Amino acid sequence: MMDIKQIRNDEDLDAAIAEVERLMLLNPKRGSPDGDRLEAMADLVAAYEAKHYPIDPDDPVDMTLAPYKNLHAHVRFELNDGIFAGRLAGINDIVTFEAETIEELQEAFHDAVDDYLETCSKIDRKPHSTVSG
Repeated sequence: MMDIKQIRNDEDLDAAIAEVERLMLLNPKRGSPDGDRLEAMADLVAAYEAKHYPIDPDDPVDMTLAPYKNLHAHVRFELNDGIFAGRLAGINDIVTFEAETIEELQEAFHDAVDDYLETCSKIDRKPHSTVSG
């Protein structure tokens, strides 16, 4: 008998996660008593977390790109739209860019910086002015 109980609160959740971690270290064979226990415990943990700690697909994922020509950008991955939406950071102007893949993101970021610097040069304006706080 496996003696597995429902997870009813966060204390039960912590105990279940500890048991899953313990069982994972044993690396049990599928179909063995420990393997069955691991699978059942993992399912219980996943169900509890999905109900009590759901991940909202509308929440974007934020990141900052490495500098290019002394400028950097903040990027959000919009989960529902499946696109990266970026904005140059640390400047007083609004310069945005979008991409569908990581490869396109880097290229779009570099193009945005190059266009921004070229525009500043054409209008005889200092390229960037750091925005405080």
